[in-house]
Amino acid sequence: MIKVTNHTDRYMVDPDKLIGDSFDKAYERTLEEIPKIAPDKATAITTVISITLVGFMFVATAFGLKTNDKPDATMLFLGGLCVCLIVFLIYKYFKDYAKYINASGKPSAKISKRQQFFALFGTLPDQMSTGDLLRKISPMIGKPENISYKVALKSIVDMMTIQNNPADIKCKLVTTFGDIFTQPKRRMYLAVEGESLIFYDADFSKPKGEIQFDMEALQSYGMFSKYPQRINSSGGGKISPDAVIVQIKDEKHDIYFEFQNEEYDKLKKIFSHKKELK
Repeated sequence: MIKVTNHTDRYMVDPDKLIGDSFDKAYERTLEEIPKIAPDKATAITTVISITLVGFMFVATAFGLKTNDKPDATMLFLGGLCVCLIVFLIYKYFKDYAKYINASGKPSAKISKRQQFFALFGTLPDQMSTGDLLRKISPMIGKPENISYKVALKSIVDMMTIQNNPADIKCKLVTTFGDIFTQPKRRMYLAVEGESLIFYDADFSKPKGEIQFDMEALQSYGMFSKYPQRINSSGGGKISPDAVIVQIKDEKHDIYFEFQNEEYDKLKKIFSHKKELK
């Protein structure tokens, strides 16, 4: 039995899940290193006090070791280094504390950014085609200033690119038939699911649909040179003599598909050798 449908789920995605997963991965990748615990305030204060006392001692010593009524330059220099060190330690403490508060101390930060990222897409359906989602995302690429958003958008495009270019065997529909597949040499993919063979449209942007049939509907397969030339009467250009033809037939249909010669071994593993036309 042959079943022809004017739709295919091969290029459908759950946009909320795809966008959410992409953001989560991007956020983790771009998140700055943050302290696991809050910086120790007591240690910071005692360190600053200790260095201040040391610096005061250097300055006091400088004025106690006057030369020609001038304070000792070396001691003043060391006292100045202490001042610089104090400024650096205070700056580092407040920087680490700000990181801790903004990231560790506020779990809502990621949630807020996640919600803002979703807001870029507006209202989305539960399911949509990769073609429609790509058209929605394309104008956004490169625009967000937030690095997490940029990485997430690229991740979404990469995942859809993989889905839109499956590893299934490529072929062309030789025979035009019905009201759906009226274009000769329409590019398609062949997927094998149990005892069913499914040919689905390779145009992910506007897929026409798919054809499903039981393995029993396979009439034959073999080199095009073994078949009559008339099977290519629908037009769409010549077929190479070493191309592989797959014939599907039932009471109402007689359909032919064209495969590249390098796919012959894969087809032999899928189909029975009894069906091979020699």
